[in-house]
Amino acid sequence: MSDTTAPASLPEKAAPVAKPLWQKILKWVLFAVVLVYVSRHLWQMWRDGQAHTITVHWGYVVIAIGLFTLSWTPSIFVWRKLLRSCHQEADLTVIAKAFYIGHFGKYVPGKAMALAIRGWLARDEAGVPMRIGVLTAGYEAIAFMAAGSFWAMIFLPVGMKRLLNEWQIPDWFWWLWPLLIVTLLLISLPVVAQLMNQLSRKMASQITDTPPLTIGPWQLLALLAQLSIAWFIKAIALACLWVGVSSAGADLPNMPTCLAAATIANVGGFLVFFAPAGLGPREWLMIEVFSQPGSLSSSQIAVITILARLVSFLGEAVGAVIFALVSPRRAVVPEVHDSTPAP
Repeated sequence: MSDTTAPASLPEKAAPVAKPLWQKILKWVLFAVVLVYVSRHLWQMWRDGQAHTITVHWGYVVIAIGLFTLSWTPSIFVWRKLLRSCHQEADLTVIAKAFYIGHFGKYVPGKAMALAIRGWLARDEAGVPMRIGVLTAGYEAIAFMAAGSFWAMIFLPVGMKRLLNEWQIPDWFWWLWPLLIVTLLLISLPVVAQLMNQLSRKMASQITDTPPLTIGPWQLLALLAQLSIAWFIKAIALACLWVGVSSAGADLPNMPTCLAAATIANVGGFLVFFAPAGLGPREWLMIEVFSQPGSLSSSQIAVITILARLVSFLGEAVGAVIFALVSPRRAVVPEVHDSTPAP
């Protein structure tokens, strides 16, 4: 991608900088607010959904947390690839640390803060100019949701079967549906690529000035394929939660339903911009998908939905802690070469 994605003129690579005390305090205050906010939200769902009547096999929940942490690996490699296309090298563990810690920004105050935190940490710990760090992080986020949107459309007949049945659409149409979606993607790929380039610049411009970035159609297709792996891992994590709330001898998880829930709920929550981390819309969509005719009771669905939020939060926290511990410590200098203020 280096021939098409490199900005025309790149700033000098900034040296790592020392964080002021107020930034360190702000980081922990935001973390505490996030923790209280998520805990309160989960408790309300647990109380209102009679979820306390379901026995949870916590071993499967632990496995789901590990899978969710692992599911962000493709995104980390894609972000690194985008940085390299802009001639920016950074240690993989530093990129991973910035990526995982950035997740906490999507809760308070909102999704754009995740990009700011990633750009901030990439600048301070790897010397990546913040405008490039934020721009490439924004592109990865949009590409990740684009991959999820593709699979959400593929599994739409599974996830919204109850609603679609009311429309009395012929069964033969749904057999052609995947072929139709794939065809539309391939035909519209040049337009989608151009649109994503513009969206990433606009998204990043809310935080800092951004250089030009151009990802071609086939390069975008390769990124979408790589990011699709993450969505399948997230679906497997949901399947673990399904098993974790099921009684002995229950049917195995329905993987198409889990894929539909993982993609439709997360993409839908992302599109509701005013909802921090999709809190509320994501849970509503997940309940709707799992409520299709099947072997899950309403209480089991409530527990899976609650645990899915808990697992996603803990999975991100586990990744943040691991890479905060293993990422190399860099010598810092007091001078800031990139003038963009930290969030």
